[in-house]
This record gives sequence, structure tokens and C-alpha cells, in this order.
Amino acid sequence: MIELTGTIIWLTGIPSSGKTTIGKKVAENINAIMLDGDVLRSKYPEHRALGFSPEDRKTNVLLTSKKAKKYAEAGDNVVIALVSPNRNVRQEAKKIHNGPFIMIHVDCPPSVCADRDPKGNWKLARVGEIKNFTGFSAPYDIPLEPDLVLQTHESSVDECVDRAIEAYEEASRVQLYIGRWQPFHNGHKAIIDEVLGENRNVVIGIRDTPLSDKNPMSFEERKCMIEEVYIDEPLVSVYPYPFPNINSINIGRKVGYDIRTIEVDVPVSGTDIRQKKNRGDESWKEDVPL
Repeated sequence: MIELTGTIIWLTGIPSSGKTTIGKKVAENINAIMLDGDVLRSKYPEHRALGFSPEDRKTNVLLTSKKAKKYAEAGDNVVIALVSPNRNVRQEAKKIHNGPFIMIHVDCPPSVCADRDPKGNWKLARVGEIKNFTGFSAPYDIPLEPDLVLQTHESSVDECVDRAIEAYEEASRVQLYIGRWQPFHNGHKAIIDEVLGENRNVVIGIRDTPLSDKNPMSFEERKCMIEEVYIDEPLVSVYPYPFPNINSINIGRKVGYDIRTIEVDVPVSGTDIRQKKNRGDESWKEDVPL
């Protein structure tokens, strides 16, 4: 079993915009853990102790993000429904994660949200019984570049859920690398790191090449090299079995994924490394990221 980092789906928007309704349905469909703002404040003492000042709101958002990170690194998908009104704090919360992350703006006019008012909070805010109420007496920073915008006053719940799941499926798709990795060197690492910068899960398939002068390292040796290099990188998973010694990769047109050629300026040769090692030249170690 390949352990992959889970995907974080963060729903932000003013109260009564539809975050929880959409979030629960998305979580059910993709078998995700749901972290809802109201539930967090009622269930967990560290959230319950916080008020609604800008500083307390920031603490609440970052605590939620750290909880989500633990679940995601264990392989679970997480859906977060949280007002999270401050743009800079949302960005800070996103940076906590090292994995697929989707920021969704659940967009709905304050007048429509006030008419919905399922918990009666808009009414209480209007008569002054709730202070610092986002969208009424406290500001909400509209996301500038969200991954998805759901306008719940124009689209049905099911339509919004379908669009959120489509975004999840796209963000959760892995980047597959297949190679001999004889040995795993700095050039290989540079190619993989290029995609890691996109916060995508990477799966490394090791070709089952027979031992020879050209291929002196076993599957297990190469697997251990790669895992040692990426031991602290939750986005990288090594395929647990030797990948067939393929002759070619063959696809039809428009099959749903791309064949990418990644160019990096790291001119390292596995052949040169092996030759240096065989003749006792210790400089081969400079090209191996161990």
C-alpha cells in the first residue's frame, strides 16, 4: 500500500453562506474528516477558550490548520468549514501544509445570508447581542485567488458539491515517475523537486532491472536510497514493489493525464557516478544526495 498525503479542502465565507452544508456533503462523498468551525469551538477546550478578536480568530484558524495537517500527513482527506475572514491569516494557514490544498470561497451576499440565518446569529448581531460578527460588524477579506468560487445564491447545494469534488479529484491526482535510478542522484532529485514545488503527491516507480555492470544496484538498494533522501517529505511515496522493466509508455489521446518532460540544469550522469565509484574516485559522492 502506498501512503499518500491527504488533500485539504478549505471552505471560507461569511456566516450562513453554506460552508458547513457543502462541506458535510463533500466529506461524505470523499470519505474525509470534517472540521467545522462551530463544532471545533464547542468540542475542543483550546478553541472554546478563544473569543472573536482578530488575534483570537487568527489563533483559531492556525490551530485548525495544524489539526488538519496531522490528519493529512496520516493520509486522510480533510474538509474545513471555517469563516477564516482574514486573507493574510488564510495564507499563513495554507503554508502550514505540505500537500494538496484547495481554497474554496463560498460566496453569498450578506443580505441572502441574513435571510437564511439558520442559527439566528445575524438577527442577534443586528440588535447588538453579538459583537464582531463577520459580514456585519467585522470585516471579511474576499479571497483574491481562490482555487474555486461557489456562489450559493445562484447554484444548488448539489451543484456546488459536484464542483468541489471535481476540484478535489484534480488536486489529488499523483505525479508518477518511473526510472532505473541507478543510483539515485542529484539530477533525479532535481526533476522530482520541480513537481514537489506544485504541492502534488509524487509516486516513484523503480524499474525491475536485472543486475549487471550497467545496473549494479538491486531494487531494495535503490528504494532505500530514495526513501532516505525523502524521509521527511510526506509528499513522496515509493512504489512498494519493483515496477516492471518497461520498454515504452503507451497511451491513447485524451486519456486524462499528461506525459511531461522536465528540464533541469543539473548535468549529472548515473554512468559517470558508477564509473567513479568502481575506480575508487570518492568524488562520486558529491552527486548523490545522501
